[in-house]
Amino acid sequence: METAAIQVEAPESKSRVGRGIAPKDLIAQVRNTIPFIFANSDETLLKAPHLEPIFGRHDFNDPLQYFNLCLAAHHATVSSFVPTDVDNLIRKKLWSASAVGGAEAERNAVLSRMWELVVASYTWNFRSLSARYVTLPGGEVTLSGHNGEWLSTAVAAYGGLKRRLPELAADMAARIEAELVQEALIFREFVKNGDGLKALMSATLIAHNLGDFHRVVEMWGLQSDSALQFRALASPALNVACALNKQMMAVENHRHFVLRRPRALRRSAVLFLPLAPFLDDWGGKLCISGVLDSAELGEVVEALIDGFQALPGTVGYARALAGIESAFAGGASALHRHLPAKVTRTLKAGALRSQISIPRERFEQQWARAVLQFCRNSGI
Repeated sequence: METAAIQVEAPESKSRVGRGIAPKDLIAQVRNTIPFIFANSDETLLKAPHLEPIFGRHDFNDPLQYFNLCLAAHHATVSSFVPTDVDNLIRKKLWSASAVGGAEAERNAVLSRMWELVVASYTWNFRSLSARYVTLPGGEVTLSGHNGEWLSTAVAAYGGLKRRLPELAADMAARIEAELVQEALIFREFVKNGDGLKALMSATLIAHNLGDFHRVVEMWGLQSDSALQFRALASPALNVACALNKQMMAVENHRHFVLRRPRALRRSAVLFLPLAPFLDDWGGKLCISGVLDSAELGEVVEALIDGFQALPGTVGYARALAGIESAFAGGASALHRHLPAKVTRTLKAGALRSQISIPRERFEQQWARAVLQFCRNSGI
């Protein structure tokens, strides 16, 4: 049964900070990529306080409220197939703009509140809007790509505050260091427990997060800033994680542009893509979630085939197809009857069929063993 959509309105005028995208356009981008959050039935998302700027009525001509909207839109969509593009706004432009014009006390008050929002964003619950995270046993400590998004805005806060509000900048630097230390500990814990797959996934997340960190450090020209020369950055665990990601995972975790074509994938958070190449479960969800009809599933299958052919050496899309064939009612032969003959021929032969035919257990065991051997050879 269809639910009534939330009507969101926002001023179209540009604020005095000279932003690059009007609030109405930004909210439209959010609606384009994760339309399901606007359904009244999704109480978990509707009650999430950090998403309120997207749903509520605000004066987005106010620099602080606009910054809050950009943070909300970014965190809500960054794990979707088409993230909103506000990176430069929340990482540099809005911090720089808020530091000029008006009385000094007013400027500092805005910067202080921006700092508070970044601090608060560290605790935002992203799990309903992402599938790219790993959790230590017990479920209380999680590492995700959102940690990297937080690091990027935390560095921006440091850069924007270091001259005007140095005490807040120093506090943010301490929070950044604590996050880097925790990421190293999480990676070590998975290795210690012999969980090769989660160690590998955490390595990929760490490499992504450090990439965000260094990107914004360079953006602000902070490469030689002594407060950001954290000992954690020289941690053997972080260095091994990045090397492991480069050797085994970097080629798999690209931007997945080919999956932007099947728009039905944007219909539910259930369909968010996890870390590749371990996509068997995701392929199964496409079949059993009830979100896609047969024609839409066929569009996804064609996109996965195109992606596999366009990216030699990758296997993630093949694993997704293996998951689809395994979960589809009636199996692979029934699935093939819903597909064009050309697509079926591609699925039945060649390098793609060879990858699909590898049993999931054997595939994942091979990767897990390689990870643990890599770590042992690296002294972790």
